Amino acid sequence: DCENEYTLTFKVRVTDDSMIYYENQAKVVYKDRNHEDESDYTNYSNISAFGVKPIQPASVTDKLPDGLTYVSHTDSNGSDSNYNSATNTVTWEWDDLPYGTTVVTVLVKVEPDTETEFVNKAEVDINGRTSDTNETYHEILDLTPVKTAHVNEGEADPGTETEPVEVKQDDYITYDILVNNPPPSGELNNFQPKLPQPGKLNFKNGSFEEPVLDGNIVYDMFNQILVDGWNTRPTNPADIGKPDSVVIELQKPVPLGLPAGGEFAGWTPDGNQYAELNARLEGTLYQTVDTIPGTKVYWEFYHGARGHFAGGTNTDVMNFYLRPEGATSGGLQKVASDSYVGGSADYRWGHYTGSYVVPRGQTRTEFSFESVSTTSNN
Repeated sequence: DCENEYTLTFKVRVTDDSMIYYENQAKVVYKDRNHEDESDYTNYSNISAFGVKPIQPASVTDKLPDGLTYVSHTDSNGSDSNYNSATNTVTWEWDDLPYGTTVVTVLVKVEPDTETEFVNKAEVDINGRTSDTNETYHEILDLTPVKTAHVNEGEADPGTETEPVEVKQDDYITYDILVNNPPPSGELNNFQPKLPQPGKLNFKNGSFEEPVLDGNIVYDMFNQILVDGWNTRPTNPADIGKPDSVVIELQKPVPLGLPAGGEFAGWTPDGNQYAELNARLEGTLYQTVDTIPGTKVYWEFYHGARGHFAGGTNTDVMNFYLRPEGATSGGLQKVASDSYVGGSADYRWGHYTGSYVVPRGQTRTEFSFESVSTTSNN
């Protein structure tokens, strides 16, 4: 029916977010009632272009030259900013800088004892790519101060080394700092935030398969240097340095009816082995891996309780952290609390999942599993 106009809409999901630009084109075929040749009845709808935006952490650092007194600054596009009076430096940070041009400003005052000439420039970092903004050159005129002057009001003029912008002592200068982040292609307004992309981490020995417990051995103690990828540290600082403070215990599932059956886990959700969080001392199992700031990492783990008291409910609690290498606080992602009735055939692992955006500058991230409380002290 060519006399009417129809609009069809549909929703799609991006499954390959390794690309940053997409085009979609619909083919429309018209067929007349006499079933004649269709070649002249085919056209194409308008091309729709869109993109997925990668996460782009960014920062601007403007160390003000000697002779300038900081007055104030502005934020833009969700920036977090700070002025450090000790270094006379203004910084802005974005977790994810939008496409386009972002403008932040800083207002300063020319001090009476300022040198004859000075230059101000800011450093821009977008996802590790560093560049300088255009330098602004100034020359101090030996004239009566005009305290209300705004040098950069209206059209900003950065000046040049040979033709600097003229200012007077006690003048106020507004610097416009332009942070340019153009999209790779397509229309600016069609770009949407990038879908989460799993971080590819070199995480080792996740299900504790190494070293292997041979034969009928269902548990054993190993120095942490023998357990690939993993380390342990005691909760009590007084225990650091003791032989037991570097021991990791690995176990295998034990069916009911065998020694330790009903006390150990009866099965494993992955692989053939698992680790006991507390070997001989209350502590934390952890692994540190390389990470890329701004990427989104998905995590998943299983946690279970030990059946110490037969017929009774045994509850163990653990904290899971993601934080910078060497950090001792912050980064709590999940509190895992799981129970098991000792001696029963119904052993259950708690299953926990989530995601984490690696913060700016964090190139090494620690995955920490900390013992909080346990029925059996194991």
